[in-house]
Amino acid sequence: MKGIYLIAVAFLAQAVIAANQTTFEAEDECPTRDPCPPKLIFHETDCTRYYECRNGDKILKTCKTGLHFSKKWHGCVKPAKSECDNDDDGECKEGDLLPHECQCTKFYECKKNRKVLHECNPGEYFDEERKSCIPGKDCKPISTPECEHGELLPHECQCAKYYLCKNGRKALRECTKGWHFDTALLDCIKGPCEKEGDCSHGEKKEHDCDCDKYYTCSNKEWVLDNCKKGQHFSPKLLKCTTPDKAGCDGTTPTSPTPTEPGECPDGVPSKWSHECDCRLYYECENKKKKVQACAWGRYFDYFNQVCDVASKVSSKCKNSWDDWV
Repeated sequence: MKGIYLIAVAFLAQAVIAANQTTFEAEDECPTRDPCPPKLIFHETDCTRYYECRNGDKILKTCKTGLHFSKKWHGCVKPAKSECDNDDDGECKEGDLLPHECQCTKFYECKKNRKVLHECNPGEYFDEERKSCIPGKDCKPISTPECEHGELLPHECQCAKYYLCKNGRKALRECTKGWHFDTALLDCIKGPCEKEGDCSHGEKKEHDCDCDKYYTCSNKEWVLDNCKKGQHFSPKLLKCTTPDKAGCDGTTPTSPTPTEPGECPDGVPSKWSHECDCRLYYECENKKKKVQACAWGRYFDYFNQVCDVASKVSSKCKNSWDDWV
């Protein structure tokens, strides 16, 4: 009897050790069975990325531009709300062109690991896939050709590059090293180019949509800068300060940014999607979040802030168990 008792104690001890090891390993590993909401894991080096667990595997996800992953809030939030210490806004490779956070007619050029602000010509918008400004209205391409066949066009921001029009579309070309494209002659000529700036060195201005970002004039170019964690840029004081003193309105967030567990997110709208059920959503009541449910056959449409027929919303959100949608 005593032997059986000792065996049972040893077995329990091993079970406890195994459980502790499993808990420790599970911190950055996916469980075999998906929980709801799904488990999210920090990326090893990049705050703008994270992993979502699905069927025991890590699925790499990327936050929208300007947001960092937060395990505490189970999603992407503004950098000041995130526990991630990486202050980078993602990679900025020399010469690369990147989309603006909220203005499709603007874009960034990477120079010495910093983002320099540029704007497309009137009647154009920045196409993220082609990394070029193309004709369009309301950030949508128009059906007419971009250019005439054989035409030479200057690059948006890099003087050593230009475009050759082929079959109505712009093909990127580059001048010989030490030469630049002359916009008057429409040809490459020897020597560096000089570009007149529209700002004074050290001048600052507010960002178009993010309160924790601003622009500083450097070498006659507007360069993107970030406030310290927890601060906002004040358009009146022209410096970073506490959010209450900055008075930055910002814009309607694309995803909710909570302040404390159980509290409503910052800003508007006051309704936001549930983490794992498209039929459910959250709503603020007395400054506390409360789960609400759409009628059966309907999903919550975050963009329109209403419950709509599931088939109309399923392109943005669809429950895996709703085979009838």
